[in-house]
Amino acid sequence: MARSAKSKSIRAIANSKADDYLWGVPESPESSVLQTLLDEFRTHEIAEARWTAIYRELAHQQNEPLFGFLMNLIVADEERHQEIIEQIVSGLKNELISVRAVPAEVERRASDRYKKELLQTIDRLLRVERDGIAEYERLTKISGRVHHDLLALLCKTIVHDSLKHISILDFLRRKLDEPRARKRKKAARA
Repeated sequence: MARSAKSKSIRAIANSKADDYLWGVPESPESSVLQTLLDEFRTHEIAEARWTAIYRELAHQQNEPLFGFLMNLIVADEERHQEIIEQIVSGLKNELISVRAVPAEVERRASDRYKKELLQTIDRLLRVERDGIAEYERLTKISGRVHHDLLALLCKTIVHDSLKHISILDFLRRKLDEPRARKRKKAARA
């Protein structure tokens, strides 16, 4: 009898471990960090949805077209934030399921020529974004002189978005260049 109860306990523990794996219960410090991040982003996901609903309601309650227009700009940003957070949560869930905390790398099996062309395109886009910032900063100053606060505000939001685009392009550039940088480091050591 005791042996049977012991076997059931062992089986229950084994099943529990299997369930832990399926549900992403941390088994290592790395997966514990992933679980913490997942919990944090889920909390932000709920908050973003709540705030988006409030902004949307404010945008629709107003009879003032300008107020509605500006609130809808915020709604669009909040919706984009929600999409980003959903992608983050999905990625963290996938990492937890695999129980490996391996950073994702942008490594294509494409030719070096393709990567070189892609890097050149990113460099060109970076120049375009930086030139755009300079142009919109100039327009912000001009519009400020004629008391068009709204125009200045909109120009500033475009500059802000361009700065975000530059950060994204810089990140992509670094990721694409990582394999070549590792090769250079390896060659320098040899």
